[in-house]
Amino acid sequence: WLNLIKEKSQSVYSMKGFLGDDVDNSSDIGLFIHAHADKITEHACGTAPQTLIHADYRGGNFMQLNGTNEMYVLDWQTYCSGPGLYDVAMIIIGSMEIQGDSTIELLRTYKKRLEDLGIDYKWDDLWRDFRVCILQLAFLINYAFEGVVQSIEDRRIRPDTPEILFCCRRRIISAIRRYECC
Repeated sequence: WLNLIKEKSQSVYSMKGFLGDDVDNSSDIGLFIHAHADKITEHACGTAPQTLIHADYRGGNFMQLNGTNEMYVLDWQTYCSGPGLYDVAMIIIGSMEIQGDSTIELLRTYKKRLEDLGIDYKWDDLWRDFRVCILQLAFLINYAFEGVVQSIEDRRIRPDTPEILFCCRRRIISAIRRYECC
């Protein structure tokens, strides 16, 4: 499915800026992703360790059982094989307010849990794969934005575009810059 999203969203990268307008000077990000789309997808779909992923792993898809600490993950229709760090990147970017080094702490916890299960994941590989997954998330949000582009000719965004898409856009752009993904 990541290949499909890449193919469907490439036309949006050619817009004036990344994911639409250029109010946040994000055209450099869009140009980078457009130029490296095949490498990003190849790495995310082949080089990075693959596992079962939810592919929409965000706070809105969790449910806590009343009166307990038990959490359930809902909305499994997009599950597939992919890099486990895709879900990690999605929950960090889509559902958390990151303060200081908390991302590094979360990734170290993830790495430690994998080690406890007998999985060796070198830190440099994990960090690279996490950053590639952030770029892959940009494909997803571009795919969503492609559905709200008002016209192919002028690439304006429809005025009724849901605010959640703009929020995701801001978070992804911020993460790409914060973690130096480009």
